[in-house]
Amino acid sequence: MFFLQIILVLLFGIVLYEDLRFRMVHWFLFPTIGSLLGLLHFFQSDKLVFLNNVGINFMLISIVLLILYLYSKLIMRSAFLNGSFGLGDLLLFYAIGLAFPTISFSILFVFSLVFSLVLHLLVKGKRKNLSVPLAGYMSLFFGSVFTWNLISNQAFLYQF
Repeated sequence: MFFLQIILVLLFGIVLYEDLRFRMVHWFLFPTIGSLLGLLHFFQSDKLVFLNNVGINFMLISIVLLILYLYSKLIMRSAFLNGSFGLGDLLLFYAIGLAFPTISFSILFVFSLVFSLVLHLLVKGKRKNLSVPLAGYMSLFFGSVFTWNLISNQAFLYQF
């Protein structure tokens, strides 16, 4: 478990670096992160509970993405994928959906989005590109969560 979490923190760091530096991330990082997050979650819970949590998490993500899609098409009148939302962001959303029980996921997902917004507002004046590197910011957030989990040596992420 400890080793998996260290690898995850490193992978989140790579996503952060690539998204900030190049504004694109190698695609294979997302299934790798999702698989490792899923393994951690699976080892911490019952098989049926794991499947139930992941199903609900994916449903919540799909609802959020549907709302974003409709807003993008109807209000902004722009392309959704790679117009107002990146493919890497979408892949990271689903990778994170494998990570936690539904209550933990909901709380961490919302806070990662709020964190990303606040961080972007703080640094946007210093950046040339005005688009939000959402996958990178969320990776910073989740990398910090897993680092804290390693330091505190608790499985508080999976207790719900």
